[in-house]
Amino acid sequence: MATKILIACCCRDAFASYHHAVQLAKSIDASEFEIHLAILTRHNRLRRDLAADSDVSVTVIPHRYGSWASISSLRRWIQKIRPAAVQSLASPIHSVVQFAAHSCRIPSVLYHDHDGDVQGSLPAADRWIRTWLRPPTASVVPQTYFSQRVDRRVPSSAIYTIPAYPLLQTSALDRATVLQRLGLPENAVWAAGVGPWSADSRWKDLIWATDLLRVVDDRFHVVFFGEPTTLDDRWRLERFRSQVEIADKVHFAPALLDLPEVLSHADMFWSATKRNRYSPWLASGLALGIPIVASNTAAHCELFSANERTAVVPFADRAAYAKATWQWLKAGVIRAMRSNNAATADDIASQWQSVWKAASQPQTGTPADRATV
Repeated sequence: MATKILIACCCRDAFASYHHAVQLAKSIDASEFEIHLAILTRHNRLRRDLAADSDVSVTVIPHRYGSWASISSLRRWIQKIRPAAVQSLASPIHSVVQFAAHSCRIPSVLYHDHDGDVQGSLPAADRWIRTWLRPPTASVVPQTYFSQRVDRRVPSSAIYTIPAYPLLQTSALDRATVLQRLGLPENAVWAAGVGPWSADSRWKDLIWATDLLRVVDDRFHVVFFGEPTTLDDRWRLERFRSQVEIADKVHFAPALLDLPEVLSHADMFWSATKRNRYSPWLASGLALGIPIVASNTAAHCELFSANERTAVVPFADRAAYAKATWQWLKAGVIRAMRSNNAATADDIASQWQSVWKAASQPQTGTPADRATV
């Protein structure tokens, strides 16, 4: 009989954890593991699309970041399917998933993604849970990650290192189709910005950089993908774009369900965030060899500084973004810089299966003994 695993994800990371879960579920041995997917989101209009998009069993649970109202719904779903382990794939929902799994006496596995699992940036309730709740059964970190963010109560034998999942893969869409869908001309060179539509993303800096670049290269466009954090986020960004008078070069797109196929055609990635994190989309783009221009946060410096396909520029320096991008545009080598160094999905799936097997085994000793590092 196949072992049941419940994977929880959210939309806050522009569907990165959702695509991670769906692709992972399709790669594992179905005869050994039965995957159930729970996606926590506050966007009601997406619920039907998300449930119909995947061949995997998907349950959509209404959730708002910082709110604990979704715990009862998640607990009922856990009690219904009785999985051998519950896996959280996104840092913003770790506490909710860990609390629900703990209350149902189910082992929990936390995947510490790149979305900034920083203790000081969490809501008060989340910090309380991280401090007083029993640590997760296992923690999984990608190879390029700050190890100090893992709960220190988790024993070293229960911390697993797995390569970042290759979210961007060979696309079934051709480049002309993607450009048409995004409203870009056939000769466009475009950068992708992926993340929440909030002030932390600092997309206004990138809009200014685009205004500088259009003077020297009229082919350049930037497309922002994501979901508004508040109702006013999109209106404010569109108003700013109109004030700069650059509406023909700056485009806003939703976090499409086929985002991996669309982003695989991006000529480069931009990230201007001021938070100490980086998007899983950037890590996947780096493995695919897509050029990246990013702010000089500690996370970006650790991941990108030693790579010739990336440029780390001073935070909030709009001219530096334009200058670094112009160097590649002028040389005409953006498309030629690609080289796929991503680990294969099957290799990563086999490593996840090993983690689930270990986490679902009966635990021995007291919780205090198991938490000793």
